[in-house]
Amino acid sequence: MSHKVATAKIALANIVGNGANVAAVGAGGEVFARELGQTHLFLYLNLPIWVFFALTVVLAAVGSVASLYVDVMKEAQLSYSQKFMNLTMGFLAGLVGAFVVLPAFVPNPTMAVLMLTGLCASFAGVLLIFNIGEFLRSAELWSGLKKVLTVFTLQGAKTLVMGRLRLLAAWILKGDDK
Repeated sequence: MSHKVATAKIALANIVGNGANVAAVGAGGEVFARELGQTHLFLYLNLPIWVFFALTVVLAAVGSVASLYVDVMKEAQLSYSQKFMNLTMGFLAGLVGAFVVLPAFVPNPTMAVLMLTGLCASFAGVLLIFNIGEFLRSAELWSGLKKVLTVFTLQGAKTLVMGRLRLLAAWILKGDDK
């Protein structure tokens, strides 16, 4: 019988603990709803901020779909699964660009900039993902890219080293503090 009493005590403690969790989640949800209900002036309209977030998500989807009508994507022989993956990844690129990257660079972005970033990042994201896929599928493009990067990296390193050596020689010979 004592094990039934212990089980009842544990169950009662769990119920009370879960009640506190439910209250905390409810309070957090109420604060979140209040935050999203704040109004923001845009085109002389006082709209709640959640409208702008929803428009940013919609514009990210629009940019992703609109990128399929670019000539590069029209001419490509993509299967439906490849198109779906490009659209999905472009949409996610738009959301990440608008809600993660933009606020990292701009402390208080305006709502118009937020929406345009979602649109442009999703559009560019689809094309970027398509081009990366083309590079990975084509051995000729991949080897050409390696050659170009190697040449530019070596030229850049050579230019940097030569410039620094010239500065060092000028400093040694003239005694300038450059």
